[in-house]
Amino acid sequence: MSRQLALVFAGPAAQPCFDQLALEFGDQPTETLYQFMIERLLTEVFPIQSDYHIHIFSYMNENDFKTKMGDSWSHTPIQSLIEEGPLLSSIFDRMFEDQNTESLLIQQVGTMNLDEETIASWFAKIQPDTMLCGVGSDQHLLTIGLNACHRDLINEVNIQEPDILDLLDLRCDHYKKELAQLPVQQVPSNLSELSSFRESLPKEHFIAKKIDQLVLEKLETSSPDKTRTLQIQWDEPEVDDS
Repeated sequence: MSRQLALVFAGPAAQPCFDQLALEFGDQPTETLYQFMIERLLTEVFPIQSDYHIHIFSYMNENDFKTKMGDSWSHTPIQSLIEEGPLLSSIFDRMFEDQNTESLLIQQVGTMNLDEETIASWFAKIQPDTMLCGVGSDQHLLTIGLNACHRDLINEVNIQEPDILDLLDLRCDHYKKELAQLPVQQVPSNLSELSSFRESLPKEHFIAKKIDQLVLEKLETSSPDKTRTLQIQWDEPEVDDS
């Protein structure tokens, strides 16, 4: 039996956590950040020691990804699924067409604190009597873990519904299943949270540098004073050796 990790990249406009960020930051910088986060996620969750397979459902073309993974992952244009019906149900049906699939973990882009070990531990929590879910700091769904017997639990559910956790909780209660919730995942849903998000990364991390560059470019087009303030805010504090 196999385990399938479905990574959903529907684009920043399709994820509520990026709406406010786009208003404050601009559409193009938000789109660029979103693609940086995709590449980071692909690199970190690539299975080296674990036995899950990656399938990407994306608004991007397969050749647009900078990370090349060969035969260890597959890609489906997300528009083809949206045309079939509710996205969550369509992904479930597509992934469980293979009767060897035992469990499915669906993850949307939005956080960077994921790695292969974390993904493997989440798969271990998915059981016939337990469905898994996780939300971002904006309270929108980022993660859902499903077993083949969970189809009725997610029927006609929109993955972006604001009350999706309440709905899933009611359905789990009805079908005598448990809904296991993961710790909240930090997402950069506005400029203030993007600053906190960036500070949580190592100073020399390539995403941290990209965020600095994007923010500085944005502020340079509006106000040099704001740019200087941002540099002061994000610079590492000097250490007094005396």
